[in-house]
Amino acid sequence: MADPCSFRQTDEKHASVKVEKMLWSPTMDLIAVSNKTGEVVLHRLSWQKVWTLAPPGEDIKITALIWRPDGKVLAIGYSSGQTILCNVENSTSIHTLQVKGHVTCLHWVDKYRQDKDHQKEKTEDKDEKTELYRDLSDTFLPKLSPISKSYGAISKEQSDDVVDDSKKLKDQTDLNILVVGSDIGEVELYAFGIFPIGSLLVTANIAKEVKIISACLSEDFHLLTVVLQERSKDDECSIFKMQTFKSTIIASRHQELRALALKCGQIATQLSYLDATIKQMCESWEDVLVELDAKLAKFAEEKMVKRLKNSYAPIKYIY
Repeated sequence: MADPCSFRQTDEKHASVKVEKMLWSPTMDLIAVSNKTGEVVLHRLSWQKVWTLAPPGEDIKITALIWRPDGKVLAIGYSSGQTILCNVENSTSIHTLQVKGHVTCLHWVDKYRQDKDHQKEKTEDKDEKTELYRDLSDTFLPKLSPISKSYGAISKEQSDDVVDDSKKLKDQTDLNILVVGSDIGEVELYAFGIFPIGSLLVTANIAKEVKIISACLSEDFHLLTVVLQERSKDDECSIFKMQTFKSTIIASRHQELRALALKCGQIATQLSYLDATIKQMCESWEDVLVELDAKLAKFAEEKMVKRLKNSYAPIKYIY
């Protein structure tokens, strides 16, 4: 009789390129797979390919993968220092972060939600504070008009909802924070993966190089735990350390940070909409100029032909 606690292989899948990293979605039957060519391939549980994302440049490797807690956005860290946030539905980039050095680790944590019994015990002051930071932008800002998909300003695969929520923030009720570590000893914190809210430089002796191996923020936002590697510039010996930092300022002001980050996301959405609109106007004006040039050329040609015909008209003599 087989041990009920043992592992048993149920299936086997093959990949055409060497796989380096893979990560399951926390909410859906999706798995993100990165290979040695720098591509990210999204598969379903049945191994059906959903989409493939090419690397942002040549000789750029993927160093980290992380899902947003709701599974709607995938963050991809690269050796170039870029972290690209991708819409899971169509692989389009919704935001790009840039850090110094190489991205070595990613961690995305959602604010811990207390159970309903604890929610009922909240004081009136906290309820008033929650109401104070409630987002009312939909009440004052009109809904953005859809952008025509006949030009390159917006992908034809994108829905009209992307225009109003290009940063995928509308359904975010609680604050979540993306933690990005680099190979130069820096840790960056981003609210909703977009708005920078903190930076930590883990310094060591000047003669040593520091590389962040792992950086995790607790679910209550009170502690930031960092695992780092110290290596002497003259010696190949490495020392691994784990350090914990208090981040109570983030925990105590998470509502303010959430409100500020949402406003930042809305401003970024408006700017993206303006850029797409201006780009579409430029493309449309170029088409108008091309069409006008063609019509003027045709008109000039017809005029020239008519003038040539009149110049060679037979001469009529009057007697």
